[in-house]
Amino acid sequence: MISEGWYRETMPLLKAGIEDKTLILPKDAGILSDFRSLRVMKGVARVPEQRTKDKTGGRHGDSAVACAMMLDARRELGSSEPWEYVGIPMSGFNFNGW
Repeated sequence: MISEGWYRETMPLLKAGIEDKTLILPKDAGILSDFRSLRVMKGVARVPEQRTKDKTGGRHGDSAVACAMMLDARRELGSSEPWEYVGIPMSGFNFNGW
């Protein structure tokens, strides 16, 4: 179980990333549901104990916690991402039958 101290230290990073748009969430109903499930309890944002249901079954804020863990790991490393995204053109790809 994740400690209240971890939530207290890490969730402000998550909130800041969403607010300043350095963290962009995919438009996926399950992921958005996970992020919407976060609640402030005793002054600390966290995933509540109860699970929610969606089309695929129970959800418990897993993607929100995973994202917060990524931000925590980045903070622990003391640097930003060591990679850069480079898009590729989609023309010429044939995804028929996938």
